[in-house]
Amino acid sequence: MQKKLEKIKYFLANESFRNWVKKPDAALNIFWENWFEQFPEEKEEALTARNVIEQFGYLNRYDLDQKEAETILWNIKENQEKDEERKYSGIEIPFKRWWWAAAGVLVISGFFYANQHYSRVADPEWKEVVTGNGERKMITLPDQSKVILNANSRLSFPEVFEQDIRKTILSGEGFFEVTKNPEKPFVVTTDKFQTNVLGTRFNVRAYSHENQQSVALVSGKVRVKISHTSLDLHPNEIGIMNVAKGSIEQKDFEPKEITGWKDGILLFRKAGFDVVFNKLEEMYGVRIKVQNHTELKGHYSGEFEHATLTEVLNGIAYTSDFKFRIDKNQVIISN
Repeated sequence: MQKKLEKIKYFLANESFRNWVKKPDAALNIFWENWFEQFPEEKEEALTARNVIEQFGYLNRYDLDQKEAETILWNIKENQEKDEERKYSGIEIPFKRWWWAAAGVLVISGFFYANQHYSRVADPEWKEVVTGNGERKMITLPDQSKVILNANSRLSFPEVFEQDIRKTILSGEGFFEVTKNPEKPFVVTTDKFQTNVLGTRFNVRAYSHENQQSVALVSGKVRVKISHTSLDLHPNEIGIMNVAKGSIEQKDFEPKEITGWKDGILLFRKAGFDVVFNKLEEMYGVRIKVQNHTELKGHYSGEFEHATLTEVLNGIAYTSDFKFRIDKNQVIISN
């Protein structure tokens, strides 16, 4: 019983858990789903803590008298007895009768009052950094982690990270250099998958219009999860997510090919021309139009470093037998 009470106290004092109960979002849902998959034996204690937080949340104050505390406990009991198994954010937590005594001890003992300062702290403001066509930005996060944001991307993060987790939200592509802190996991959430790290260097590509999205690890170790599939990556491994299927494929990769964009490097290894032109559009902020009846055969391999758009197109056109014309922000490809 004492161990269960200590675990309930842990959840009550956990800022990330409290935020998940009161204001759940995609990042928190994925984080706590992962947690309970790894520690299913803690679901019962989490349910008790959740109910205590929900009942206290109705009052918006913490100087309760005995009668109010008893009312809260009775409400928790009634909510629990409506069914023997409830779902919260997609997580099933089985009902056990011992929770009633545990909740009573916690509430009446005043433990939750002692932690009132957590709930009285205002939620931190979130910042958002956006890049346009051909634009890249260097961002320093509150913990001094660095992010290089690629073109047409968006990164959101709080002005101050929470006590228990460093949470960011990415749309597009970014290269992360995360400051190591084993006590505070770093999480990158996209609309389709989540990456959990402690301290490492990795690239996340998650453009919403692409069915294949990826996480490429340069150093350290990360865990990637999409749907109910998770994968641990080691240096020089890339996890390629099929968004439609919710699956992950693990491969080795050439760092320059995946992360070279942040250093002005373009590396192609037997790439199709759709991939080549897409990379050029991202790098140089242009739109490439292939005229009707233009034939582009085979694949292209080559490397460019700090080259202009004209230099790159000249190099590709020479070996691939096509012509090009640049008209302001548009490139016309023809035979």
